[in-house]
Amino acid sequence: MVRKVVITLVVILIMGASYVVFASTYVCVIAASSRAHWVSQLHLCPPFVGIKMGELREQFNSKVKRGDDPEIIEKTLKELGVGYSWDRFLDRYQGIIRHPNSDFHAITVFVYLDESGKYKDIEINDSFTAL
Repeated sequence: MVRKVVITLVVILIMGASYVVFASTYVCVIAASSRAHWVSQLHLCPPFVGIKMGELREQFNSKVKRGDDPEIIEKTLKELGVGYSWDRFLDRYQGIIRHPNSDFHAITVFVYLDESGKYKDIEINDSFTAL
């Protein structure tokens, strides 16, 4: 009987801990998505990238126009602090902005070219890893 009670309590503790981890991860993702830096400053969540996806898109699109050459794309990615490489399998630039002190949050960037090798479109996403 005591063994069953102990096992039940252990299961409840594990389930409760799982819920707490899920809830804290959810709170951190919401905070990072809205760039609520105070949450990180209180050490409730890991630090996250400061720039928002929309801001990055605006800055990129102010410098690169549809039909621009890869040299302009590469120069702009460097200026914006995007570490990038060429994905030869998907014929696109793939880049990332990470927080220097955390692997929790990053911004991924994909720059697509048309058939002639000129700028076509950009895709920017928030990316999260487990806490």
